[in-house]
Amino acid sequence: MFTEVTQREYLGAKGRENIWQAKEDANLLLSGALLGGEIIRVRLLRGNEVTQVLHALQDNSASLLRYQLADGGSGTLPYHSWIVARGDEEWTGSLSQAQALSTIEPYLQGFAFSDSSLRLKRPLASEE
Repeated sequence: MFTEVTQREYLGAKGRENIWQAKEDANLLLSGALLGGEIIRVRLLRGNEVTQVLHALQDNSASLLRYQLADGGSGTLPYHSWIVARGDEEWTGSLSQAQALSTIEPYLQGFAFSDSSLRLKRPLASEE
């Protein structure tokens, strides 16, 4: 049985990454970042990642989680593409923090969890 994440509390930002804690389970975090004008990364985190992210939010010298790429390059996305080769730290931020949050928040909908699984449910695309 899945429990949908419907309530969350904003904890803060670390670089471009904005972090929310799920009120349904304190061991779940939602993370969102604007990587470009049309590129938004949203992750549902749990387990050891939650501890590491909460520590990084409190410790200014700590960095958030990074994915290790097959070619050994630095990057933050779980797949290798030209975006990873560039690195999200190089994207210029033209939005204020409030604008970034309002852009990311609609994409936080649809996440659910169970003891052993995570799920993202998206509506079907309309034919507009």
